[in-house]
Amino acid sequence: MKNIIEVKGLRKKFGLETVIKDVTFHVKQGEIFGLLGPSGSGKTTIIKILTGELAKTAGEVSVLDFSSKEFRTSYFRSNIGILSDNSALYERLTVNDNLKLFCKLYNTPIDRINGMLREVQLEETREKVVSKLSKGMKQRILLAKALIHKPDLIFLDEPTSALDPASADHIHKGLQKLNEEGTTIFLTTHNMEEATL
Repeated sequence: MKNIIEVKGLRKKFGLETVIKDVTFHVKQGEIFGLLGPSGSGKTTIIKILTGELAKTAGEVSVLDFSSKEFRTSYFRSNIGILSDNSALYERLTVNDNLKLFCKLYNTPIDRINGMLREVQLEETREKVVSKLSKGMKQRILLAKALIHKPDLIFLDEPTSALDPASADHIHKGLQKLNEEGTTIFLTTHNMEEATL
């Protein structure tokens, strides 16, 4: 299997503070890769660099054979899914309208919405306005949004942090199934239990 992510000597500075120092790793295609560490250790910063949200200070980074200079292109973004602390939904729209919008953005068939809502166990919320949902429900809709276009690679930053144990278990099983179908998963967590799933 080829490397789908390659990181060599990655550094990131904010002003005079170095928050990422000489990080090197690779992720193989089809792998579930867990980046484990306590809160504040730089996990989210690494994801933001790998998805083009932040620029690196130094080092070499490539994702899906794209260099970091290409991370902001729509073609790169159409091949990845992201669930992070910056992921958002349109609060005044229904769940269905949110997912329809993301289908249009990703040029994805709208009929995929049914399957995604089933996967995250929220079929009954289809016509509910997002602002009326609990934090855990919103997290599951954000996961559906990140997966709706069947990306080759998905970045998950603490994906089950707002979920009850039963919902988290269902999401873990869904991610394992997704991985078995060929999607590479890059997961950050501070939860040792989650990292071993």
